[in-house]
Amino acid sequence: MEKEVGGQKEPKEQRSAAAPPTFNLPIQCRFTPQTYPIFREGWAGFSRGLNSLKASHSTIQTQQSLLTMTEEYLGGTWGKYRAMEVLKDKELAARALQLKVGSLEQQVHALQEENARLKADASAELLAERSRVKSLQEQIATYQGSTQDLEPQFDKLRGQISCLESKVSALEGKEGSVKAELVERESRISELEKSLHEAKQEGAHFSEVMLKHMGLKREALQKLEKERKIANELWLKVGELEKTVASHQGEVAALTARAEALYEEGKFDMQFCIYEAEASGGRWALSTPPRSGVLFWSRRGSKGQRIHSPCRGVPHGSLKRRFAQPSDFFSSRVEMMIFLHAQSNDMAGLSPGVFSRLYPPPRLPAPSPPSPPRLPSGRIDSDSITLQGFALYQRMRRARLGRSFQAVEAELSREIRTASPNLPRSPSDGSPSAPPAPRPGTWEDYDMGEADDSAAYPSSERRSLWRGPPPPSS
Repeated sequence: MEKEVGGQKEPKEQRSAAAPPTFNLPIQCRFTPQTYPIFREGWAGFSRGLNSLKASHSTIQTQQSLLTMTEEYLGGTWGKYRAMEVLKDKELAARALQLKVGSLEQQVHALQEENARLKADASAELLAERSRVKSLQEQIATYQGSTQDLEPQFDKLRGQISCLESKVSALEGKEGSVKAELVERESRISELEKSLHEAKQEGAHFSEVMLKHMGLKREALQKLEKERKIANELWLKVGELEKTVASHQGEVAALTARAEALYEEGKFDMQFCIYEAEASGGRWALSTPPRSGVLFWSRRGSKGQRIHSPCRGVPHGSLKRRFAQPSDFFSSRVEMMIFLHAQSNDMAGLSPGVFSRLYPPPRLPAPSPPSPPRLPSGRIDSDSITLQGFALYQRMRRARLGRSFQAVEAELSREIRTASPNLPRSPSDGSPSAPPAPRPGTWEDYDMGEADDSAAYPSSERRSLWRGPPPPSS
């Protein structure tokens, strides 16, 4: 042991003495004016520490030489010390073994006591198990007696099961036909579902169209209510105007008498002008030469020059109000006579209402019924048609189905006059004094049927396409 310890320590001491410690110092450094003073102070401390390390290294070498000498001296005593330690270890191990043996003896004693207790418990449990086995044997005997009674019942159940199996085999044959019927019914159900879906889509589209038309009808009815209120106010004003017209009837009678007298006085001059126009040949025209208050009849001569002939008895100012340009011609003698009659009455100072009553204008031909916008399929385009146009189309259709067009036109003009916000005509124009009661709008006025279907379907079936509750009345 001493040799091993000495042999292990000697190479370490020789290695430390042969190889002095080396220090890795930087060879090149870049200093700044701020870092150089710090480096200088640190270098001074480092040099002092290096000197102290050298001194301590020399002292350590001397101490190592002393240690080698003391180890050689203590080599013999170290062997004795190790032998004493081995003996102490053995004594400690023997004491530990004795303690373990004592604890094992105590455990064996405890196990023996527990074994005796378990034997006593096992005998008691064995007696209990034996009693349980006896009771189970008795129960088995009773169950065997009951099973002997159940065997005939079990045989009966087997017979019933065989009958049921035969019935099941028969039902399995019917199951194939039932499955085929189920497949057919499922196909029918799918077709019905498709048709139901299509019907729902059509119903949704039709409901949207209905809602649109109902909204338009409500707006139109609201407008008609407003216009009805305005018409009532205007009719009140008309009543006041009728009173004023009644007060002026005397003046109108005097003016008409004066106009008749003036008409008789100027009849000869008008006949003379007509005679000159017919005798001269060619086409005549009214002209007003400058700086003259007399009206001339102008025509083209044979050489292209214009010839003016005076027309006596007719003032220039009244004709100038009727003709804006001197090149307006009369197409017939009747129009010229109407024009001259109008000028004579205008000269007499007649009002426009009295003049229109004495000389009513010629009736224009009845307008043709409007054609509503249609889709490529030929049906009416209900989305682009206006409410007034649709109502007019329905009235024209009813007139074509049986009513006269004059009655429909009179009804339409009466509705327009009652709904118009302008001032209505006075009683002197020939209209009735009392306003007609406005007819409330109904759902039948906006029937969606076609005019061409009137021959194939009666009126009740034709109007059943769109029928609903009447609009709310205010």
